[in-house]
Amino acid sequence: MRSIKTLAWAALIALSASTQANDEVLGQWNTLDRFGEPESLVELYREGDTLQGKIIKLYDPAKQNAVCEECFDHRENQPIAGLVFITGLESAGDQWVNGTVLDPETGSEYDCKLWLDGDTLKLKAGFGFIAQTREWSRAAD
Repeated sequence: MRSIKTLAWAALIALSASTQANDEVLGQWNTLDRFGEPESLVELYREGDTLQGKIIKLYDPAKQNAVCEECFDHRENQPIAGLVFITGLESAGDQWVNGTVLDPETGSEYDCKLWLDGDTLKLKAGFGFIAQTREWSRAAD
């Protein structure tokens, strides 16, 4: 009986540590273009048991009033700043998996997962083995 209690406590502690590690992705991040320059400011936040991402700000002055013209759902013609573009990510160890990310320029949605690699957040998006990994940097406080 004592070993069952010990095992239960160990499992609870491990689950708690995993959740805390995953919470390190919460907050604001700069998305980076292919040259490593900031494109937008996004916020990652929990909604229930899932992780979501919202575009807070576009850094290109020419895109300040851009809308999602190519979106096919309720986000069609909505301002890109303020748009929830990552949905449904589930905690899995040190990663968030099984989510969807929207490319607001094309209206296309892709399967995605994300994880921390040191101080860099990595987002992998695509279909199956055809995918790209983008790097984000934590926004200054």
